[in-house]
Order: sequence, then structure tokens, then C-alpha cells
Amino acid sequence: MGKLLFWIVVAVIGYLAWRFVQVSQRRSEWAARKPESSGGSGEEAMRRCEVCGTHLPESEAVSARGHYYCCAEHRDEAGRH
Repeated sequence: MGKLLFWIVVAVIGYLAWRFVQVSQRRSEWAARKPESSGGSGEEAMRRCEVCGTHLPESEAVSARGHYYCCAEHRDEAGRH
């Protein structure tokens, strides 16, 4: 019984070591593929639509009078109120 338990422990330790190596390789591959930005962290500010509350990147938002909207229709709707 002692030998069986020994081999089970060896197998579990081997499996955990193998998983650790796989995860490390995936992380290094991901870091190598991660795009580099030319200015800062590469993250873009998120803006909230004043009408529906949808969050979207600032580059995709429609802005007017210091407010942000998800589409031109919501910008126009807010302008009528």
C-alpha cells in the first residue's frame, strides 16, 4: 500500500509541474503577442452614453457639448430635451 501511495504522490507532483510549465509558456507567449502602444499604457478611456448608459471607448463615442453618446440618434435626442 505504501508503494502505491508513493507513486500517486509522484504522479500528482509531476502533473502539477507539467501544468506550471504550460501556464508559464502561455503567459510568455501572450506577453510576446501583446501590442505595444506608442503612448503610455495603451488603454483607452471609456465613456458612458448620457441617454442609455452604454459604456464604449472614447474613440467610438459621439461627443457634443461636453457629453458623450453611443450614437448620433442619442446625441440628437439629448439635444431636444
